[in-house]
Amino acid sequence: MSDDDLEVLALGVPDWHAGNLTRIHAGAEVHTRGVAMVRAAEAAVATLRTTDERLVAAAIAVEATSIVERGRPPRRDVATIEQFRATSEDAFARASRVHQDALDTIGRQLAELDTEIAQALRGDARHGTEIRHHLKSRKSGERLVAITKAVDEGDRITLTAVLDAPAYLSGLDPVELTYVRNLAEARFAPVAYAARAAGRDVRKHLEGVGETFVERVRQVARRFAPTPTVSAAKDALSALADKGA
Repeated sequence: MSDDDLEVLALGVPDWHAGNLTRIHAGAEVHTRGVAMVRAAEAAVATLRTTDERLVAAAIAVEATSIVERGRPPRRDVATIEQFRATSEDAFARASRVHQDALDTIGRQLAELDTEIAQALRGDARHGTEIRHHLKSRKSGERLVAITKAVDEGDRITLTAVLDAPAYLSGLDPVELTYVRNLAEARFAPVAYAARAAGRDVRKHLEGVGETFVERVRQVARRFAPTPTVSAAKDALSALADKGA
């Protein structure tokens, strides 16, 4: 990476809020858990953005201290480089923890929404075996129609029998069972269902922002990686210190 590359990196700041995070607010914020997910993501994105800006600015400032002589490669102050590397590693670690904490928060909220949705679908499960047997005995084209009708009519008993067991026990295939589950969840827990879908988008966006952040940090880090000579000297001194102990 050249000095010009650092300037390009500074000017080419990604739109950290692009994509789903802006669009999903309405979908997520209909539910308190959706609000929690959005707030966690916003805080993490703000931390990554600020860390990125300060890291690139510091890298440019360090580069400016290089001594340039005609016909020779730029000479850098080793102590300044070491300080930059240490502080940038600390900053990266702090930002990464904030990012992971936000992902953990979103994961917990999504799990709670899963539980809330599942509870909204629950019905009396005592006759599950009989219901599944009855559905499986019907003609192939009639099964899905009957289950869809159960969703429309709010028949949680039938849905519990179908959703609590493998698809084949009701004469369905996995795709049909997924369709029924989504239909029922949207019918019986519409707010939580919408918030969960939006929360999954939030998580996906935050993961993408994290990948962008890591790649930009790597670009800067490669610019200031220790030279083989410096690395060899450090290894030799460490070995000497170990033997001296």
